[in-house]
Amino acid sequence: MYTYESEGADFFAKAYAPGHITGFFQIHEHNDPHRKGSTGCGIVLNGGVTTEVKVGKSVENTEIFLNGKKVEGKTTRTVVELSLIHISEPTRPY
Repeated sequence: MYTYESEGADFFAKAYAPGHITGFFQIHEHNDPHRKGSTGCGIVLNGGVTTEVKVGKSVENTEIFLNGKKVEGKTTRTVVELSLIHISEPTRPY
């Protein structure tokens, strides 16, 4: 489930992903992306995570919070930085 809204030049998005415990998982590699994928089974949990993102000209710094505390968040920061590059240079590959 996700929501988003535009605040003038800014963009705000919010998404929720439920928790999950994987019972089994198999990757299906293939050169054709339409035939690539995975198969798996597990249990969905009540708990999950919500991610909120705001981007736009009024946003000067990237700040990452986990449970209300500011954290380094290397993986999240990398995704944000690569996304910003792609937004500014849409033809540049990731």
